[in-house]
Amino acid sequence: MSDLPDLHAVIGQNVRRLRADHTMDELALEVRGLGIRWASGNVAAAESGRLKVSLPNLIILCEALGRLLDRHVPLMEMFKADGQYLLGIGELVTDEQRMKKFFEGGPPPLAHHPDAIKRINEDIRSGNFAKRFKLIVRDIPNDTPIEVLAHLEKEPVSFTEERQAKKLGTHPVALKFWSHHLWGKPFEKERDSRAGEGASPQLKGGRAREMKNELAARIEETRAANDRLGESSSNGEG
Repeated sequence: MSDLPDLHAVIGQNVRRLRADHTMDELALEVRGLGIRWASGNVAAAESGRLKVSLPNLIILCEALGRLLDRHVPLMEMFKADGQYLLGIGELVTDEQRMKKFFEGGPPPLAHHPDAIKRINEDIRSGNFAKRFKLIVRDIPNDTPIEVLAHLEKEPVSFTEERQAKKLGTHPVALKFWSHHLWGKPFEKERDSRAGEGASPQLKGGRAREMKNELAARIEETRAANDRLGESSSNGEG
């Protein structure tokens, strides 16, 4: 996947673009004025992508560039790019438009690398996907993107998730899907949030049972809908 630049390379390119005709020493001086002990070498490392700039330092860089250019430099300026770039987490990529929507309050700016999607499609054609995901697709909405399943499948499964999935008669990936869909977080985190800090095992168990019932209702409803869809397809209905 070396055909795409990574996030830090994109940030570096944008620092260089924004610095324009100003020298590295000039930018480093502005950064030092904001409390970070940078020299021209740090600027060079950041612009080349070798330096992984933290979020606090990125904010400082925007302010330093703003002082240098005598204008406001929004944080979004650091994520501009012509195409997709790697986030540095697995096979996830993003692009300027996704980042812009994220900064405007939209969903996380994540997508899968085209090579990963290609492998998934090959999996589907070979039949391996259907064998692996037979139990999963039965219990999730029919229009769920394949990339979502592939991403969830790669996440580690906790003991609690495995146990709850077994009780529900579903696959752990399906449980992960519904946990994120209903609560926006993994099963354990939602359970602990409902139970509260310092909750007893008994209280946590009670909250887990409540959640299991919520999951069971959604899974049962989804199975019925998928069964109806399968019957319609078998009967040749549009």
